[in-house]
Amino acid sequence: MEMVPTLTNLETHDQREIIPETCFSIEPGIYLPGEFGVRLEIDVYVSKEKKIIIPGEPIQQEIVKIKC
Repeated sequence: MEMVPTLTNLETHDQREIIPETCFSIEPGIYLPGEFGVRLEIDVYVSKEKKIIIPGEPIQQEIVKIKC
C-alpha cells in the first residue's frame, strides 16, 4: 500500500491521480487570528475495487478544546 500526502489545491496545485490501493487525507481547517483555529483530518483509503474506505471509527461527534 502506498501512502499519498495530503491532497490540496490551496497551498500547491496538485494534479496526481487517486489510484486504487492508496491512502490520502483531507484536512480542512479554519483559523481566526487571535481567536482560535480548528483543523479536521479525514483519512481515506481506496481499495483495489475502487471502494472508498474511511477508517477511524467511532467518528468524532464533538469539538474538544485543547488549552495551549
